[in-house]
Amino acid sequence: MRLRKKTLIGLAMLVAISTVLATQYGVIQVSWDYEITTSDNYVHWLSRDTSPTDTSKPLIYSSDNKTYSISLGKWAQATNKTYTAAFAIVNEEAYSITLDKVVVTGTGKDYMYIYVHEHAQKTCNEAFTADSSKQEASSDYKTMWDGSSGSTTHYWVLVAGDQSTNTYSDGTTTLDATWDSTYYGWKFDATDDTGNTKEAVNGTADYVWVEVGLIIPSSATAASLSGTIYFEFEATSEIS
Repeated sequence: MRLRKKTLIGLAMLVAISTVLATQYGVIQVSWDYEITTSDNYVHWLSRDTSPTDTSKPLIYSSDNKTYSISLGKWAQATNKTYTAAFAIVNEEAYSITLDKVVVTGTGKDYMYIYVHEHAQKTCNEAFTADSSKQEASSDYKTMWDGSSGSTTHYWVLVAGDQSTNTYSDGTTTLDATWDSTYYGWKFDATDDTGNTKEAVNGTADYVWVEVGLIIPSSATAASLSGTIYFEFEATSEIS
């Protein structure tokens, strides 16, 4: 009987210890929330060029505040057309990001050329202008899509932003953007434009201009062409 009693005491002690230990782990409740937003996205589009069919409409736009499109117009065979500042890509993250690849899919992708560059009013391809003063210097742009493939060696660094989505910076001057509630996007403010003095320099500015050009051959047949452009980024540094 003593042995049994001793065993029972031992079991009771184990239960007591287990109970005490159990009280160390309570239930903690944490509420959560998040938003899906376009206007507050830290990496976003900034429109500048307008639609070829409606100058009151930005070239890059959204009809549903979810997906974005660029409508490049209707053009004949043997036509070269470019939008030197179709839009800008703006980085407002607290760290730098690198645009390292552009991929174009869909019909008509072979006629499309995409560049990132410093000056909104200059073109990166001499096929679009015979005026050398309107051409970007070779050091001021990168070819990201050449009509058939995306570059695997070209890249563009957008430096850390100030986490304010209504601004963008060339590294010296902070510029303003305005929100377009009709087409759901940030718009370039023309009052900030003083010719070519604002430069989106690789590794200095937190934004870069994207040029989209079309070189349509004389052999092209009448068609409605469409597809998707993918911009691939990676972080170049982390928050310390």
